[in-house]
Amino acid sequence: MGGMKTIRQRVLSALLLGTACVVGCSSLTRIRTLGEVLDQGAVHQNKEQVLAMIEGKRLRTGSPDGRSWLDLDFNPDGNFAGTVRSFGTGPMSDRTSAADGTWRVEDNGRWCVDIAMRDWSMKERRCFHVFMLGNEMVLAGSATNRDAKAGAKARSDLK
Repeated sequence: MGGMKTIRQRVLSALLLGTACVVGCSSLTRIRTLGEVLDQGAVHQNKEQVLAMIEGKRLRTGSPDGRSWLDLDFNPDGNFAGTVRSFGTGPMSDRTSAADGTWRVEDNGRWCVDIAMRDWSMKERRCFHVFMLGNEMVLAGSATNRDAKAGAKARSDLK
């Protein structure tokens, strides 16, 4: 079970720091707090703005430690499918799982993803508030908690 927890942590970390990044993500910036990015002028994105970023796009991104990789296609109908791969050492290393699920953007702009990693019998739900800060897309678990972790990707990674 320890190996499964580690994979879950890596996958969720990849989701937190890369879920909104589509096709060709590569430049992960450091993890900050929401307060830091708000103080720098980050702007919370509304439902329409988040939909425009995700709908019909492909997510290809890795976890910050480089030990997991997500390759997911987000369809306009609210479904997605693809694969999740785990790298490294241990019992769950070098494994790939089919992944699918649903996604939605709530009226307040919060993006929620329900993902099932079929080959690992894992299911998770994650929701993110999306902010733009200059050329960075920032994801945070809260829109108001200044201590919430916030991960960012360069906007130039969006294709």
